[in-house]
Amino acid sequence: MNNKLTLIAVFIIAASISIIIINFLVNLIYRKKLEFEESKKSLNLFKAGNIFSFFILFITLKTPFDYFMENTRSMNLGKDIMSKSISYFVLFLFICYVFHLINVLMTNFLFKIISNGINLVESIKENQTENIILFISILICLSLVIQNHIPDIFDLLIPYPKTPIFR
Repeated sequence: MNNKLTLIAVFIIAASISIIIINFLVNLIYRKKLEFEESKKSLNLFKAGNIFSFFILFITLKTPFDYFMENTRSMNLGKDIMSKSISYFVLFLFICYVFHLINVLMTNFLFKIISNGINLVESIKENQTENIILFISILICLSLVIQNHIPDIFDLLIPYPKTPIFR
């Protein structure tokens, strides 16, 4: 029971930190390029789409991490089970961040192809929500496609004998 509460606490803290990081990065990247008073609505829509897309990927952490927690209890790791678990969770979370970054870059590329070269920054600046909704829908669709393959990446990147990840 204590491990389940710790797992829930780690997920809540990671989710909160992820929202803060995505918000900070979007503000850092786009606030420099925009004069902001007229385009807050479009930027907030863009942030919401990014956060939703990331959390589609973030949900995939639960199953591999649950199996990891169950298997580490049976392994003889000594007293540092929780520190090892949290360190592997941070590794899993970093992999999700990398995949989200790749997803956003691919979505930007596909958006330019589909919309005949419309610049996303200009769409945000001019408050063109139809272009932002198109971008967000592409982002969410790619997130749903990537979501099923993230546990396979965990299996490839993390050595099996040290950390068993089963699905």
